[in-house]
This record gives sequence, C-alpha cells and structure tokens, in this order.
Amino acid sequence: MYKVIAGAAGMGHVVLYAEPLRYWWWLAMFFLAVVAVLHHWRRSPKVGAGRGFYLLEWARSLSLWLAIFTCCAAIGTWRLESLVAAQLPTALDKTKIALIIRIDNLQVVSPLRTQLSATVVSSADANGTATLSKPYSLLGKHLRLAWYSPPPDLAVGQQWQAEVVVRRPRGMINPGGFDYGAWLLGQGYQATGYVAATAEATLLAQAAPSLLQLLRTHLQISMSSIASEPAHRFFLALLMGDRQALTADDWQVLQATGTVHLMAISGLHVGLVGLLGFALGAGVVRTALRARWVCSAWVYRIGPPIVAIAFALGYALLAGFSVPTQRALIAVILVNVLWATGGRYSRWALLALALLLVSMGETLAWLQSGFWLSFIAVAFLLAKYDGSVGYREVGKGYSRFWRRAIVALKVQCLLSIGLCVPLWLLGFPASALSPVANFIAVPLVALFFVPVLLLWIPLSFTPVSELALAALAWTFNLLWSGLVSLAGLPHALFWPATNIQGMGIVVAVLACAMVLSPATLGMRLGACGLLALLVLGLRPNQTPFELVALDVGQGLAVVVHQPYGALLYDTGAAFSDRFNAGSHIVVPYLRGRGAAPLSVMVSHADADHRGGAAAIFKQLPPDKVWFGEAFPALPHGAIACVAGQRWQYGGADFSVLWPPKRSGGNGVVTPFAATKNSNNRSCVLLVEYRGKRFLLPGDIDRSVEQHLLKEPSLKDIDVLIAPHHGSKTSSSRVFLEWLRPQHIIVSAGYKNRYGHPHKTVLERYEAIGAAVWTTAQHGAINVTLEGEGIVVKAERLSRPKVWR
Repeated sequence: MYKVIAGAAGMGHVVLYAEPLRYWWWLAMFFLAVVAVLHHWRRSPKVGAGRGFYLLEWARSLSLWLAIFTCCAAIGTWRLESLVAAQLPTALDKTKIALIIRIDNLQVVSPLRTQLSATVVSSADANGTATLSKPYSLLGKHLRLAWYSPPPDLAVGQQWQAEVVVRRPRGMINPGGFDYGAWLLGQGYQATGYVAATAEATLLAQAAPSLLQLLRTHLQISMSSIASEPAHRFFLALLMGDRQALTADDWQVLQATGTVHLMAISGLHVGLVGLLGFALGAGVVRTALRARWVCSAWVYRIGPPIVAIAFALGYALLAGFSVPTQRALIAVILVNVLWATGGRYSRWALLALALLLVSMGETLAWLQSGFWLSFIAVAFLLAKYDGSVGYREVGKGYSRFWRRAIVALKVQCLLSIGLCVPLWLLGFPASALSPVANFIAVPLVALFFVPVLLLWIPLSFTPVSELALAALAWTFNLLWSGLVSLAGLPHALFWPATNIQGMGIVVAVLACAMVLSPATLGMRLGACGLLALLVLGLRPNQTPFELVALDVGQGLAVVVHQPYGALLYDTGAAFSDRFNAGSHIVVPYLRGRGAAPLSVMVSHADADHRGGAAAIFKQLPPDKVWFGEAFPALPHGAIACVAGQRWQYGGADFSVLWPPKRSGGNGVVTPFAATKNSNNRSCVLLVEYRGKRFLLPGDIDRSVEQHLLKEPSLKDIDVLIAPHHGSKTSSSRVFLEWLRPQHIIVSAGYKNRYGHPHKTVLERYEAIGAAVWTTAQHGAINVTLEGEGIVVKAERLSRPKVWR
C-alpha cells in the first residue's frame, strides 16, 4: 500500500508544489538501479541475517519507494507538459481564424449568449485555404467558445464554418482563489474564444445524433411538464448532470445545508448505481444457477461485476461523462475487477490504489476540491468503521430499524465534524445543519429519487410518464421545501476566523484525531471545542499594514489590511448573472484572510468598480460604506465621499481628497455633481502609514489630476494605483512628476479591448523611474512594509505554475 501512496504522491507533486522538474527521469533511473543492486546483493550468500541484513532490507525498501515516487512524478511531468504544449501558443492569442468546428456540447447561459464546447474539424475555410501556419495546428483541438446572439437552431453534432477569435487559456490569479486556467487544462481545452460574426457563420452539416443524444433530448422534453417546479431543475442535474438550470439561490440553500454533493452527480450516485447493478446481476446469476441454466461457479464471480460496471458506465454516459463521474467510475471498475479476480486487499490498499488510478487519469485532479473531499470522506469512514456498520454500538434495546437510523445519524455527524477542517482549508464554509439535512436527504436522494428516476426512463416512453413524473416531483418538492426552511435558520454556515495555517493545522489535526478515535464523549466534545476555537478564536498573523490589488480582470478591487479590520476600495465587475468579482473573488479572499470588520469605499458607479458590490454587501455586510456616485445596491446609511473627510484606524490615516464639497440649495453638503463625467466623481483616497503614502485615485482623468496638484500631501507618493487602469486620458506627465511614485499598480484585464494600460502611459511611468506592476501580467499584487522599505510581491511570480 505504501508503494501505491508514494506513486500517487509523485503524481500530485508536480502540480501542487512547483513547475515540473525535468530531472525526475534521471532520479527514477538512479533509484531503480539502486534497487537492482541491493536486490542482487540481498541474494548473495555473503549477506547473513544480522544487523547488516536488516539495514539492507530497509535501504532496499526505501529505494523502491523513492523509485516508484520518481517514476510517477516523471510520468506526471510528461503528461502535464504535453497538456500545456498542446495549448494555443501565446503568439496566436486573440487571433481571428476561419475554422470549421463540430459542436460537442452547449449550454444556454442567457437568451443572448450560448457557451459551447467544440472540436476543430478543419483549420481552413470552405475553399480549403489554410488559416493557421505551421508548426501549430488547431486540427482536432477542443475549444471552449462563447457564441453571442447564436442561431436559434444551434444543436449538438452540427458542423459550422465561422470566424473564431481564439484565446490561450488563462485565468485570474489571486491568493487562495480559483485557478480557471488549471480548470480549463484539466477539462482538456486547448483554447478559448468566441464566434466573431454570427451573420457570417454557415451551417455545413447536420450530423445524425447518437442514441445517447436522442435519449437525453427525449428526457429533457419529457420533463418539460414539470418545468415550473423546483424538481425539474434537480431532476435534470441528478439524471443527466445538467446543472445550468440551478439558480444562485439553489446553490446557497445546498451550501447552507451541506447537501451540495447530493444534487450533482458524484461518486455517491455512480457508486450506488453500480451497487444496484451488482445486486441485480447477482440475483440473475443466482436464479440461473438454481435453474441450472449455467453450471459454472465462475459466472457468479464475473457476472455481477460486469453488470455493475455496465450500470455505472451507462449512468456516467447519461450524465455527460464529466470529470467527477469518470473519477467515480474508476473506483467502481477497480472494486469490481478485484472482486472478479478474487483479489484480497485491505480497504486502505484499495483506497490508495484508487487514489493512484485517479491521479494517473486526471493530471490535475489534486487541484480540485472535489477530489480531496471525496477521498477524505471515504478515509474517515474507513478509519471509523472496519467493515461492520456498527449496529452493536447502539445497544440491544433498540430494534434493527432504529439501530440503522442511529448509526446513519452517527455517520453524518462524523462526516460533518471531520470534514470541517478540509472544507475550511479548501476555502468553503462548514454547515451546522449538515448532520440533520444529510440524515434526511441522503437516503431519500440516493436510495429513492436516483433509482426511481432511472426506472422512470423506460416509463418516459409510455402514456403514464407524465403522471409518474408529477408524483415524483411532488415528493421531491416536499424535500426541497424542508431544505429551504433549514437553510433559513440563523448561523447555518460557519467560516474559520482566518485561513488555517501553522498552529491552526496542528489544532485541526488533533481535533480530527479525537473525533475518529474510540474516545469518550468528553474527548469528542473537546474536539468540537477545538474546532470552535478555529472558527472563533484564532486570528490571522497579519502584518501591521498590507495593501493587496486583487486580480479582477478589467476592473478594480484593492484591499487595505490593518491589524483589526480591512478597507475594500472598489468591488470589481459583474461579468454575467453567474459570475461577478464580488462573490467569486473578493468575498473568498476576505473570508480566507479573516478580514473583519470590513469597510467599503466604491469610487464611482461604473460597472467595473461597483459590479461586485451587491454580492459583497449581502455576504459580508460592511460596517461602513463610502461612495462617490450613487447606485442601486447602496445600503442605508452609506456616506458620500467629500474632500476633507479624515479618519484613523489601526495606525493608518485615511484622507478623501476628491470630490470637493458642494452646497445644495438647502445648505446640505452633497457629492460633487458638476461634471457629467462619471469617472471624475471618483473618490480619491490617500492612505498614510508610518511615513509611507498610497494613493487610490479611481478613474479620474487629467482635469481632476490638475486640481490635485494643489495637494501638498501628494508629493512623493510611494505606491500609486494607476488612474483609470492606465488609460491615455489619465496619468498626465505633470501629475506623475508631482507624485513621483516608486511603484505603480495597474489593474486591467489581460489584452482587454480598451487597450489598458496605454503604451504612451507606460512610457510615462518608465520615464519617472517607477516600477510598474499589472494584474494582467502578475496576478494579484501584494504590498507590505519591511523595515523602512516597501516589498511588492506578485502572485504569478511567487506561486509559478507551468500553465500560467
């Protein structure tokens, strides 16, 4: 087993810790040679059974482990580099190319936008003219494309000739944030992009749909009778892995109740379907043996596993053969193959072997939270239960039904407590309602709804289909109403006080060990107390002052950390109904840092500055809010920015320099409103700490910069957030020469359509000798003070990966 674990660790090492190391192959050959020499020496008659023999055995075993580790690391390195090499070269990024593509999958994001997966059939136009030069060819590559205002008859299997703007896979990089580039790589996409002109796209061929596609389409149409009910969204997710209909409110309810794993096809569902197939196969084989239709006992050995694998494979294909279903399918195949061959392995050896096979099948599996949570949950159960379900622990005074119920509740409590720390380490909250919600929902969803939905598939071709589906939907709606009610209870979710590290990890491991050990009730309550300490007691080891410009694409979000709180300047953009910088970038970062209490300043009402505000106000209600220009999501009591406002917090001085005071007709001071230019209503904030000065000017242009030249406090700024993302309408030469900043941080999207930062502006920055940092190139930018100097670190440079 330890050799298997060493192999899995080797596969994961190359993606977790550093860029692939090219000397893994040499290390592997070296250790294999050492193993061969030691093995030959061990067989020598000169080697006795004394201390030297045992040292030799120890050295041989260690060398074998290291050889397996380095071999797997070398294989992982080779596979990872092959995936990266297949991606679109940087030189071809944002190139418009005429392609013939085949649609493999599509998802309607909105009435005006469809997201699709496509395979390049030909990188030439209809006349056969090559559109892409060698040595790189897009032929056969998988693309993730957006199609704006697509044709209404767009369908899977069609071949289209269209002009496509291709992009190299790339994502925003933030501390503890989601790595979109790694996700694209793991999903097998070699490029992203969008269809440039819908009117010029031509349908070339309508491929005959496969039986699987016809079945999926038939099931979607058959379910349209319950389209207005909540059950419709979840039945599509449970039966076909189609989660696009699930709303943001649905996901919040699932997260609050700890039931996310139930409403998306996971290892639990695939495993149960495989178990159902095994039971069915075993029943058929037993019947055949009794009736003497077959006479060989080996049929009983291989028959049920074949049926189990067939059931699990069919369910995975129906669900779109997504990465999680592939992972679960590997485990099902492994267990059934070992059953069929009569293998006798410990439960830990099986888990380790599954870990290795999944790592080999998915090069970047170790970067996925679902991978960790799945294996950790199974490990907890294996550590606590040795194969028996533990009915005897309950006592003899209960019936078999109540014993099963109590054991199931104990299992849910164990998983809920044991998974708290892994969830927090991965940046997710822990649900206080999870034991109760899962105790009710797990048997209903896994043992009732999923099997009944599978049985409904043949019924969908009969006249009773609609009636059966309506009855099933009514039952599910009752369950969903209960989960919604549970999610509405206060304090449903618990977040740790900070990202767990150092002593926090020691406390977490100790608490998990106490939960898993055969301890008394008092010790288990003590473990819960240690976990509560992680939630409430431990505070982050923050430096006295820190400024972080988050990578939010084309937008701005800057966090000023102080010992006992943080100020957020701007909130990033809302890119779509499903993705905005506030909920997907800013909130996870702030929760990971334990940044509370929180104050927010929204410079002005442009979408790239206030787009994430609504989500932040809802998920992390701030103590105070300042604004330069009103917008709908502003909470009651928000304060308008006015020049002259000053306050001190955590040893730092904050000063608002713009917009100026302006008296209304009733004598009330109101925000500056003389200009029609929204950018010039931006709050300009000066932060001073221990003689260092940081200027956050929003989107002001050169006209406001001229006014700010009268401010003596702006002379010799240390760090400047580039005005208006480095636009040519800002960062005037005279303004920069007055500020003389040491460092300039430009927050802009990678190769954005506005051309930010402008080439002329970059030349001005270079002329004054400032160090220029851009979130597009460097990811999130972190500024700290060490001694009398300023230290700037870039997330892409400090945490390099080969795919970034």
